[in-house]
Amino acid sequence: MKHVMIDIETFGKAPDACIIEIGAVEFDMDGTFGDELDCPIHPQTSLDLGMKLDVDTILWWGSIGGWQLPDKYWTIEGALNKLADTDWNKFEGVWTNAPTFDFVILDNAYKLMGKELPWHYRQQRCARTLLYTALQIIPDIQLPERQTAKHNALHDAIYQAQIVQYLMARLGE
Repeated sequence: MKHVMIDIETFGKAPDACIIEIGAVEFDMDGTFGDELDCPIHPQTSLDLGMKLDVDTILWWGSIGGWQLPDKYWTIEGALNKLADTDWNKFEGVWTNAPTFDFVILDNAYKLMGKELPWHYRQQRCARTLLYTALQIIPDIQLPERQTAKHNALHDAIYQAQIVQYLMARLGE
């Protein structure tokens, strides 16, 4: 696989937001998918690392039905180490929907652990910018219908990767 999509869920919007879930999926532009990572994180471990809660975000989670910690979960350190435990040089693109959110918060989390992001900044890609650009070129684009739950980091990463695959195929027509 040449690309990976990462998504996080948090209890905040700032660079030091408390991470509660990390999801990632490897993919290629031909519609195929590879390895997945699904790491629900105990919020206390993020707080212990120095991350912060945002009351408005917690209230928002409550308004959409809340977030529940599953029986099996990760510590923030364990999840970040698992995410880092791959050969990042093999990827052309490390994607998020909004790099100014996901990459910034992940960068802060790694720094709190005394580490750097495991991928090179030149690999970072933005799905939101791709969508905006594609809509300028092909205004009548109809995005694929979502088949997964919203606000689940792995499900969001898969859907965002599907959108990237679809847009790249349409732009190549």
